[in-house]
Amino acid sequence: MVRESWRLLLEEVDRVPFWVDWKTLSLGSRAFLRVGGVGMFVLGCYVTPLFYCLSSGNKALTFSGNLTNRASRRGRETARFVIETCLPNSLRRDGDGFRITLRVRLMHAQVRNMIAKSGRWNYEQLGMPISQVYMAAMMSLLSAQWIEGLAHLGLKLSAAEEEGMMQLWRYSSYLIGVNQEMLFATKQEALRYWRMVKESEPEPDEDARQLVASTLQAIPEVMGFSGKPKERMYAFCEGLAVSTMGRDLSKQLRLEETVWRFSPVLLRALLPIWAMTERIVPPFRRFSQYNGTKLWLSMAEYPPHGGLEMYAASKDHG
Repeated sequence: MVRESWRLLLEEVDRVPFWVDWKTLSLGSRAFLRVGGVGMFVLGCYVTPLFYCLSSGNKALTFSGNLTNRASRRGRETARFVIETCLPNSLRRDGDGFRITLRVRLMHAQVRNMIAKSGRWNYEQLGMPISQVYMAAMMSLLSAQWIEGLAHLGLKLSAAEEEGMMQLWRYSSYLIGVNQEMLFATKQEALRYWRMVKESEPEPDEDARQLVASTLQAIPEVMGFSGKPKERMYAFCEGLAVSTMGRDLSKQLRLEETVWRFSPVLLRALLPIWAMTERIVPPFRRFSQYNGTKLWLSMAEYPPHGGLEMYAASKDHG
């Protein structure tokens, strides 16, 4: 039985869907990595908190209490998953992104098994832990909502880059075991699905508030801040979260409306200039690509070796 399950799993992931275009995936990878710190703040202050706001979907995360107690380490582990997924060609059969995605898929199975054996899970109320619904919701956040978060800060990807991002996470979703009908082909599909999930959820509960607070508090720690700089960085993250998620949701999460909630106003003035400079000055674009990737690597729990040379030497970033 176990051997048969392994055979079926390997047969599934060995098949590359016809819609996978490696050049398109690589374009999405470069776009994700190039925005560096901006994309990182969108991930930590917007995308991840949005998922934690799902009061039914977050229960598998709070089951053991490890996420709130070890938020910094989990933040680095998430960064590792993202960086290894988004390095160009990393989702190919022999890539690190492929391997870590399969490890996450197996970890999900282990968690489901552990919860089932505990006898403490309310299946009637909560359904299957780490269900298809919430795996697809997370992938819609990592792709479409991440793109929307960048746009809120004034950084708009090109249509080709958006397509690359969507296909990148579509293939990641396929590998991690999301059902075929929930593999979003476009940003509009992913956004529509997220709205459906959000509308079916109750308001954020105490678990959601604790998860979001611990995540925002972990960001300065992961970045190596301490003392007053750590406090200021946390205030910035909290303000950015309020701005991107909106006042209603922020009030439900009991986030403080710090002065930093106005930071997107400044960013929307500066980031388009940065993007325009990248388009007209190729060396600046290569500089952004290299340093954005380097920043992601520094945030990962176990930084993968290599990956930077492709940006330092490559001439096809335009």
